[in-house]
Amino acid sequence: MNKTLLLLLCFCCQISWAQNNEITVVYHQFFDNAIKIERTSYLYANDETSLYEDDLITNNKKDRIENDIKQAELDRQNAGTNRYSSTIIPIIKYNSFIKFDRSTNKIQYMEQVVRDRWLLITDDAQQKWKLTQEKKVIDNIECLKATTTFRGMQWEVWYAPSLPYPYGPWKLHGLPGLIIQANDVNKRYNYNAIKIEFKKDDKLNKQLTEIITEPVAEKVSLQRFVALRDEIVTAPLQIERDEGAIIKRQVKTRYGQELIYEWEEEAKK
Repeated sequence: MNKTLLLLLCFCCQISWAQNNEITVVYHQFFDNAIKIERTSYLYANDETSLYEDDLITNNKKDRIENDIKQAELDRQNAGTNRYSSTIIPIIKYNSFIKFDRSTNKIQYMEQVVRDRWLLITDDAQQKWKLTQEKKVIDNIECLKATTTFRGMQWEVWYAPSLPYPYGPWKLHGLPGLIIQANDVNKRYNYNAIKIEFKKDDKLNKQLTEIITEPVAEKVSLQRFVALRDEIVTAPLQIERDEGAIIKRQVKTRYGQELIYEWEEEAKK
């Protein structure tokens, strides 16, 4: 469903931008995979930096409430029998944050490689955009189309040159205007701006460690983080062919928005 984009008239926008170069964009996310997910996310930005917040907590609360209702019904059905079933949905304490610094052209974010072990990750995520002259008006904003292939996924986006912020949802950035819509070519991952405001937000000026107040176990590059994550994910699949042999890991299929990384593509050449 196309949602109305709340945006001031062009004249008012120009006045606001001249007075305050900070912007807050609300995106609607729709992920059409085996499990369909809809979430809200927020982009806070100024001339120098952006912070993308994915609202995991709201959906987590909703999922836990729904799970409690289902569990109560199962308990009622199993009453007086030896049957018992239980699903536990863990509490999510933090939203996901991705911070982009234009001066270094690098992204930083925090993730857990295992429970309670937080890593501060630096990602040199760069997209090589192909700009087109194809135009589309989205809620009274004239947008241009751009495409890119980023880490195994082909993306189509519509950006607004009238809004001079080179940012967008998730890790997408680097265009001469704010990204209003973005989706992969298979439309599994979809982002649509539904609200734009010229206002400040305190989160933008904070370090990630001030937002996610957990001890940082290690500061790592994305390549190091991926190696650690893959090692943990594939550990149960390790097979020792014979005594003394080197343990070989089975190849696994990646899911999500990053299917192959730059260093892996280089290794194939």
